Amino acid sequence: KKSTLTEIPNGPDFFQAVAQALKEPAVGVRHAVPPLPAQPQTMVPFPEFKDLNSYWKFLAADYPKWFPNCGPLARAEGMVHSALTVVELSPQPAATPKVFARESGELFDKMMKAIHLDRGRLYLTSLMKSPPIGKSWPRKDLARMLPMLFRELKLAACPMVLLLGEDCAQAVLRTGASLDAMRGMPIEADGLVFAASYHPAVMEGNEGLKRKAWDDLKWLRLRLGPEGA
Repeated sequence: KKSTLTEIPNGPDFFQAVAQALKEPAVGVRHAVPPLPAQPQTMVPFPEFKDLNSYWKFLAADYPKWFPNCGPLARAEGMVHSALTVVELSPQPAATPKVFARESGELFDKMMKAIHLDRGRLYLTSLMKSPPIGKSWPRKDLARMLPMLFRELKLAACPMVLLLGEDCAQAVLRTGASLDAMRGMPIEADGLVFAASYHPAVMEGNEGLKRKAWDDLKWLRLRLGPEGA
């Protein structure tokens, strides 16, 4: 049965329409799981953490040593053992940076509510724990933090991880594949299941990306199932 919705609404109606569209099957869902290369070795031996408190205590002391002049860290928000972990590449610059904040954070909240997921009941984090010192984070810095992120994801213990933004998805999944190639399918890596979609920051005013994000939201909701509400 094909979807009868052929036009994606504009403006705030977009998110209201997502909830209605959840009654219809997602289209174009791919289920291939591409192989991933081995996790890169880090230059610094990380300890094993008994919980997230010990993880963040370690980062508070060592992250500024790895990345001098990095500024305050943005800690993760939300709940462990929740239905979904959502990851962005890095927080936006601010006096007190937070994950999924400011205008893109408001749009993110609307996206999650459209598929009946509440921000406070998800686990939200970032690969880099502070805004970039320059224009963007170098690849070597992303690779250095990757093992730490995987430790955090294991401690958060959510059944699925949503990566928002092409740079974030490529860095975490260690691939050069485009975001369009990664969307709409579960991707297994290091014992975790990932999905990838667009970051809200790039969607504003772009109806084409909103259309694609609409499909991704429907797919994600179906993938999580009713127990993921």
